[in-house]
Amino acid sequence: MSSASLQAQTLRNSPHEWHVLSGGAGPTILFLHGAGANAASFHALMERLTGSYQVIAPDLPGHGGTRQGARNRSGLEAMAEDIASLVSQRFQAPLLIVGHSAGAAIALRLSKLLSPRGLVLINPALDPFDGVAGWAFPVMARGLSVAPFSGDLLAGLFGRERRIVELLNATGSAVTPEMTSRYLKLAQNPHHIRGTLAMMAAWDVSGLRAGLADYACATTVVVARSDRTILPDAQETAVQKLPNAALVHLEGGHLVHEEAPERLAKVILKAAAKTGENSA
Repeated sequence: MSSASLQAQTLRNSPHEWHVLSGGAGPTILFLHGAGANAASFHALMERLTGSYQVIAPDLPGHGGTRQGARNRSGLEAMAEDIASLVSQRFQAPLLIVGHSAGAAIALRLSKLLSPRGLVLINPALDPFDGVAGWAFPVMARGLSVAPFSGDLLAGLFGRERRIVELLNATGSAVTPEMTSRYLKLAQNPHHIRGTLAMMAAWDVSGLRAGLADYACATTVVVARSDRTILPDAQETAVQKLPNAALVHLEGGHLVHEEAPERLAKVILKAAAKTGENSA
């Protein structure tokens, strides 16, 4: 499909002004990116599905082009509630929800609110921080997220191509010039930096992790073998607690959906076919 098959739109749905990437027609697949990314990280993957599905991907609150209407809506529960409201009022109920990293945790929580037929979780971030990082990092992020000019300061610190390349390479993924350009643009956006910090400051998956056995939705978990952001062993340990989960291993790093969209598209099509709604 050509890039023209996807369109960006701005939608006002309380409490936020959402930037949403969408296209195609048919049963709906909802995509949720991780912290620090935006909907465009799914662009190549979504294009491969528009022939059979309507695909939608919002920028998370405070990320990319989505403007937060409330500062206290950056945590897991609040984000899930606000995305559920957006989807319920603006789109048809999703057949599948696809989430990457922290977006996978949101996808799990959304399965209780939107009742999809299935989930696809890509390198899911389902563990809380351990040890000192468990309190020090969220506190630091919380302070920076509300400090004057912190977004501008960090945009200046991280918004440099060499630093972005280092950060992307640390994920274990094969980095392309297009990926570098897109993440550099995000890192140079103070609004996006503040939104990412606010999400990290409010992030708490301890309740979700403790209740994984209660999530019975049919789930495909994609684990990239070279992921250096969330180690495969940690992901597999969490997956074992999901009662209806199938594990798929792929070559690649944490950003495998950007490295190999054609392989992820096949995984998603297979998961969709299993629902019985569409055998595309």
